[in-house]
Amino acid sequence: MNTTDLHEMLAEAEAQMLDPHELYNPALVGAGWRFNDGPLAVYDLDRVLAILAQDWGEDEAKDWYEFNMVGSWVGPGTPIFIQLLTPQGVQIP
Repeated sequence: MNTTDLHEMLAEAEAQMLDPHELYNPALVGAGWRFNDGPLAVYDLDRVLAILAQDWGEDEAKDWYEFNMVGSWVGPGTPIFIQLLTPQGVQIP
């Protein structure tokens, strides 16, 4: 699946995506599903934090992410944030 196909699939499913899309597209890593909901936009947590940290420091970016992204339920279609495995193991923010 390419990025265009992913965006079309998510749009058709009325999945919520981070806005502005152009800013967060580098953090979009795929689609996910949960019980009775999906496809959903799936974002790489580390990439999202790096994008936010461009305008704020790391601590402010993490606080904003935790309150405004993870702490927000926007109904069915709410995005999923994942942390990818690294060679050293899972890094917990």
